[in-house]
Amino acid sequence: MKNPRNSLKNLFIRGLGGVHGRHLVAQQLRQAGDCFPYVISLGKAAEAMLQGVVDVQDDKLKDSFLVTKQAVSTDFSGTALLGDHPIPGPRSLEAGAALLDFIAQIPQKAPILLLLSGGASALVDVPLQGVTLAQLQSLNQQLMASGLPIDEINRQRQALSAIKGGKFNGFLQGHPVTQWAISDVPYDDMSLLGSGLLDVADPMVTNVVLANNAMALDAMEKAALDLGLDVFREGRLLEGNANTLGQLLVDKMHYGPPGIYLWGGESTVELPDNPGQGGRNQQLALAAAKAMAGRDEFYLLAAGTDGDDGNTSAAGALVDGQTLARAKGLDADVCLRNCDSHRFLTASGDVITTGYTGTNVVDVVIGLKSGPTLWD
Repeated sequence: MKNPRNSLKNLFIRGLGGVHGRHLVAQQLRQAGDCFPYVISLGKAAEAMLQGVVDVQDDKLKDSFLVTKQAVSTDFSGTALLGDHPIPGPRSLEAGAALLDFIAQIPQKAPILLLLSGGASALVDVPLQGVTLAQLQSLNQQLMASGLPIDEINRQRQALSAIKGGKFNGFLQGHPVTQWAISDVPYDDMSLLGSGLLDVADPMVTNVVLANNAMALDAMEKAALDLGLDVFREGRLLEGNANTLGQLLVDKMHYGPPGIYLWGGESTVELPDNPGQGGRNQQLALAAAKAMAGRDEFYLLAAGTDGDDGNTSAAGALVDGQTLARAKGLDADVCLRNCDSHRFLTASGDVITTGYTGTNVVDVVIGLKSGPTLWD
């Protein structure tokens, strides 16, 4: 392996390609052979997923409704709105009201295709009667700083929403709904994705998970095996404090054989009162960089498959044994304590920026422990 850093980046890109919303939706449409004249697409991967429908049945699409985070670059004939993320804002509530209006205008009993991906919890909402936007924002800000796992965060979000926690079914007015999902929640629990818009136990709902974290890891594993590398993949999802996990993953590589190490899941970060810039992946990566300092046999990439990490434009970071040495004048411990990992990793040149990825299957970590056979 001539350039281990480029090799890890390429494995990450291969993983993203394996779960891209556009080709997954197009593939599913071709296989199903169904026609969906009315399509709703919500979440961070919403644009790519709706584009998959347009690719296959543009002439049969009567109307569409899209809510996502980033500016929409594709010219869709339907409604395309931006919501606020990660804290719901005025645009999120505008999108929620527009969503209910869109459903009300669909002809009676016409089938609906709902394309759902992570991020919908904040991007689109309709609060319960009497719940204000300020209350929604206060709850979300507390939850984001709490260090709680995403499943517990989404359960608490459901309590203030008129459409989350399966309550969206009450607005469907007899429309049969097919939901195709790109999952960013543990074990593909559809009661938690987007804070659980649909009650999938309803006989009017058909649910299919098009992609999840395991599929991204499958693509990375295949790419690594194609390079002739040994692959060691963790079966359980990563969870827990990012600082602790960074140390733990380096320890696992230290005591394991040379090769590629793959993990998927989502770490957590408990924010201080005045946090700096960073995200859970950069926090984990910096903690790992501290653990592998001065050791040139280790590399580790931690990134969000949606291209987002915390309050930065980065997806994550790729660190090695010289990361700490490259960030001259900065203290890794101080940056970790202040949740200011982005500043440190920018100085060391280790930040990874992907832009919009067209998917969202939570986070991946790719580790490399080099050995004699890897350097041929």
